[in-house]
Amino acid sequence: MDSGWIMMAGTPVLRLMDGRRQHVIDLGDGRHVREFRPADARSIAAKAALGYGLQGTPRLVDVLERDQWTVYASYHPHRPLFHFAMDDASDTEFYVSSTTGEVVQMTTFRQRFLNWMGAVVHWLYPTVLRQHTAVWVQVVIWLTIVSLFLTVIGVYIGLRQFKARHNGRRSPCRGSALWHHFAGLVFGLFALTWLTSGLFSMNPFGALEGRGFQVEHQRLRGGQMTFEHARAFLSAIAERGVAESTVQWTHRWSAKSSTPSLMMWSLMLGVTVCALTGTWIGFQRVARAVRRPFSGACRRTGGRRLALEPEGGLGASSPR
Repeated sequence: MDSGWIMMAGTPVLRLMDGRRQHVIDLGDGRHVREFRPADARSIAAKAALGYGLQGTPRLVDVLERDQWTVYASYHPHRPLFHFAMDDASDTEFYVSSTTGEVVQMTTFRQRFLNWMGAVVHWLYPTVLRQHTAVWVQVVIWLTIVSLFLTVIGVYIGLRQFKARHNGRRSPCRGSALWHHFAGLVFGLFALTWLTSGLFSMNPFGALEGRGFQVEHQRLRGGQMTFEHARAFLSAIAERGVAESTVQWTHRWSAKSSTPSLMMWSLMLGVTVCALTGTWIGFQRVARAVRRPFSGACRRTGGRRLALEPEGGLGASSPR
């Protein structure tokens, strides 16, 4: 069990972390705070808004179990959640835990919009599905397997058709179908690697399951501390008394808006440049493959360009 003390709404409290569960002890009277009511949440939200530098007064929107931004299992120990809105320029919203009094989530309109356009669609994260983690995992795994099968079949057919022919062409397609053929080969290989890595990230059927090291961690930490141990420790402090100078505030906390580090932006830029470069190279190769059949289709005799031969060859007769 880990521990740490903080100031919460002007009151010093001790947090005891037991895995995902937390126990909050009011250091003013030694009381175990088991739940926070709406009045407590409003006081915490007001202090948090000042600490985060938010404009306006927090407004309690709802007391909810989960929504799109608190659907993950890591929020289970904090449910139900107090949902607050700031009505500021960024349309900030945040959530206060009813069990620990923490601000466990904060979003802005821009973040919510970009996540609806990106992560929610990309990872199939609608609340109605994502709240059932086991079902969501199986849906993603089987959709990926079906997509892999279709992609492999498409790439295989495309490669079978991509070969040199007597007329100099490498594809039997013409017009827009020709571009579909070549572009499908380029993006099909990209989709194949993308789906494969996505499937591995889901640890399908426990194929990449590894063992934990909880026992080793407990040995290194000297055993498991329980809430009863912490309660006995606090009782001993109350009985013996603590001098006023024993506990001092030594940490100055400043909440600032999180900014992605320069390293992260550099990594994202590098990945984007590599993806665009690979796509450009693929288009160039497709363009060269398309132009190659036409390079020898015309003959020059005495500086004059002759018409193309009919598809039937020299022996084909032209209509009269």
